[in-house]
Amino acid sequence: MYIQDSALLAHDTPTEVERANRLLDLHLERTRVEVLDGVPLASIDETIRFGDFTKLFEGGNRSHEANIWRLGVALFDEIDLRLPASATEETVDRISAIRRKLALSKWLENAVTPLVDHDLVAASTNAPLKVFTYLSGNQLEQAVQAAIDAGDMRLATLVSQLGCPENVREEVIRQLEDWHKYKNNAVLADGYRRLYALFAGIMDVVPGDSSRGVDRCADVVVSSGLDWKRAFGLRLWYGNPADHSVGDVLATYAQDLQSTHAPAKPLPAYLEKPAPLAKEWTMGTEPTDVLYGLIKLYSDITVSLDDVLRARDCSPSPLDARLQWHLALLLSQALRKRDFADRTDEGYSAQADAITAAYAAQLEESGQWTRAAFVLLHLQTFEGRAEAIKALLHRHPNPTDEERSFLLKRCRVPQTWLHEAKAAELASEDDAFGEFKALLQAELYDRAHRILKDKLAIEAILRGDDALLKKLCLLFEGREPPEWEYGGQVSRLLKVECDCADGSCSWTISRPRSCSRGYTLQSCVRDPARTPRRLRRATDCSATYRV
Repeated sequence: MYIQDSALLAHDTPTEVERANRLLDLHLERTRVEVLDGVPLASIDETIRFGDFTKLFEGGNRSHEANIWRLGVALFDEIDLRLPASATEETVDRISAIRRKLALSKWLENAVTPLVDHDLVAASTNAPLKVFTYLSGNQLEQAVQAAIDAGDMRLATLVSQLGCPENVREEVIRQLEDWHKYKNNAVLADGYRRLYALFAGIMDVVPGDSSRGVDRCADVVVSSGLDWKRAFGLRLWYGNPADHSVGDVLATYAQDLQSTHAPAKPLPAYLEKPAPLAKEWTMGTEPTDVLYGLIKLYSDITVSLDDVLRARDCSPSPLDARLQWHLALLLSQALRKRDFADRTDEGYSAQADAITAAYAAQLEESGQWTRAAFVLLHLQTFEGRAEAIKALLHRHPNPTDEERSFLLKRCRVPQTWLHEAKAAELASEDDAFGEFKALLQAELYDRAHRILKDKLAIEAILRGDDALLKKLCLLFEGREPPEWEYGGQVSRLLKVECDCADGSCSWTISRPRSCSRGYTLQSCVRDPARTPRRLRRATDCSATYRV
């Protein structure tokens, strides 16, 4: 059998740790931890916004992750509409929709700039293609200048009128119809036909001519070669009427995806332009870019977080819950824009807890187990938080001073939970006395009592160490567990020994040849009837204890 250690995330561990810490540091600063019924609970600051996360990225950073947070600012963070207090609700909604659409447009221009710059290199000697490439990023001034530099003043004039009244668009449509009618398409370069289609608001295809001979020309697909963001942008900037909402534009793009000449599907960046990864995954379903999902979430009130916050939509790895977790908390708890579909009237969502548990496991796997504890504080049920955090501590029973401080001060984990985890480790090592002390520190007196009566008291009796036995029993003074007096035969023996610990009671013990196997207790001078016939010792007779 061959076992291979396989990567769980798309990038190497240092890179993943750095990315996780960048977001978690902010989250830690903006989270309140309180203790309810002895169990800590974390609550995100309701004033945190997407804009707080964008500050973690430099202005020139146009990575996919940076674009996610900037898109959130455009669609979900508050906007100062600068309207008087007397403005009607209808006016507020209309101005808000306009401002959101403008913010989305600016975000989209910034997000596609690297793609535009890349395509301009290939279009440097092709004037129509160069103009179209600029327009695909809504860079109108640069497109006009490119046409002027090429000496095409008519093209520059048409470009400058983009977005003008509908009659200009209608004139261009009639021009395209005349070219097709009189079979002039064959003498026009495809680049110009594509531009005229854009001026006419045609977003799918310009029909060619299937005739034989010189009149024959191919169809021109307007969005050919463009990624989904620019294909969507063409419809936002040039295809749909100016008074259409973001939802209208998105609906047009979604409808065009079903057409014969469909634009690019909204795939995540890692599939659009694949880059070397530590590991790649082949899944049965195709992911959708979380950017597209967020636009859909804003536009359609029926869309839930389940529809847009899938792991593969945010990351190449289906096991990466980092962005899922932060986005879910921000959208559902802080901004309260949308929630998971399974959220009950009592406020519980199994899907939200599943993402929390997955992210905690991811952090633990990468060595950040104390931060995993912080994430687990966001589990919604009392029992779920206690069980998950205790299980985590049992896997890491020996924290460093720094880790212990983080758990106790920042996460407000009860110190007794740490002692309980240590007791479990000592039990696995068969260290009865260490386990006993840890259980007392964990305030688990019933379990400590069982260790005392089953192991330690017997050992002290067999060695005749009445002082040790008395000290062990006195540790329970004022906090006797329920079984202290009524725990059965061994408990009664233990109680007798506590009563006899002052030396007034003596025992007669016959010792076999091997001190490691057992002693036979013959009688108790004070009350022989209360003496069990046989006791077994669990440790070597040379063991010593300090109380």
